[in-house]
Amino acid sequence: MVCHDIDKAQSSKSGPSFYQVFKRDKMPLSNVKPNREYIKVRVQFGGALMPAFRRWLSDGEIKTLIDYMASK
Repeated sequence: MVCHDIDKAQSSKSGPSFYQVFKRDKMPLSNVKPNREYIKVRVQFGGALMPAFRRWLSDGEIKTLIDYMASK
C-alpha cells in the first residue's frame, strides 16, 4: 500500500491506482487486459519501475494479495 492506492481511482502514490483493476480494459501502465496471471508475474518479477517481491512473498501470499485486489 506504499506504492499503490486501491480504494480510489486517482493515486497520489508513486505507482498507479489498482482501484477496480479487474473491471478495466487494460492495466494502468500497459495495454494488457488485467488478469490474475499477469499480476502474479509482475508481483513476483517486478517491472520497469516496480521491484520484484518473489523473495519476500510466498505464492499463497501473492494469491491473497490478488484476491484482495479483485475484491476492490
